[in-house]
Amino acid sequence: GGAAFGYKMDDIRVDVEGLYSQLNKNDVSGAAFTPTTVADSVTAFSGLVNVYYDIAIEDMPITPYVGVGVGAAYISNPSKADAVK
Repeated sequence: GGAAFGYKMDDIRVDVEGLYSQLNKNDVSGAAFTPTTVADSVTAFSGLVNVYYDIAIEDMPITPYVGVGVGAAYISNPSKADAVK
């Protein structure tokens, strides 16, 4: 799951997003792995911050924009298999 919120100040928009994901080995089927060598679950946390600048052009029905963003993620993989780490 995840959540995001944003704020608009004149021609500048900012949004912040956070995500969480977890995969349990019991939820995977048909994969080629040995259940005894993988972790019980893999967890991921990530966050993003984006900034946009709206380019106001007179008499244009749409508003073009430029944007930049940065993000980071943390993935927990407590696997017992050296090849997976």
